[in-house]
Order: sequence, then structure tokens, then C-alpha cells
Amino acid sequence: MIKQGTYISSCKQGDLVPCSDACGEVVEVGERVRFFKKVYIFNSEAHGKGDRVCPIFNQEHFYGDMTIEARETGLGGQIDGVLQEYRIVPGTYLRRLAANRRRLVGQSS
Repeated sequence: MIKQGTYISSCKQGDLVPCSDACGEVVEVGERVRFFKKVYIFNSEAHGKGDRVCPIFNQEHFYGDMTIEARETGLGGQIDGVLQEYRIVPGTYLRRLAANRRRLVGQSS
């Protein structure tokens, strides 16, 4: 629908990274991030596990009624989506998955 131009909302023009639903592991954090745990790298090898997270769909909709501005921040439509090996995401746009959730179930939980 997006590629054909029939999606009900506006979409990014040009090259668009598609898909909006994902879950993944935090592999690095910025120096001021305190909420998420990352993978510990030592001698070029990963040790331990980072937090498992999923992004919120509308990057600027945190609560309440949907605004026009927030509607324009949907992943995979108005802004690049999640179909990529690594993605830089502000911590406010992520939610930690429950520890007892498997990766494949994380999307619907």
C-alpha cells in the first residue's frame, strides 16, 4: 500500500525503510542513558545480554488522544521503519519487554 501510494496516511518520499513492528536487544546506549541495559563488549566479543525492547509505533504518541502531529510519526510510513540490522532509537521511544516473553511473542504482548 505504501509503495503503491494507497496508504491512508502520508508517507516518506524516496527510499523508505519499511515495517513498524519489531523487538530487539539493546547493544549500545548513549552516555546519559540509565534506563536500559546494554550488551557488554570485551575483546570484540559480546558478554551478557542487553534489555529486550520494542519501539512504539507512533514515535510521538505517548498517551491520550492521537494528534495530527503524532500521527505523522508512524514507523515504516512517515519515518523509516525497523527492517534493518541496527537502528538508533531514542530511549523514550522504546519499551522493555517482560523477561518471561520470548522474542516472537513480544510483538503481540
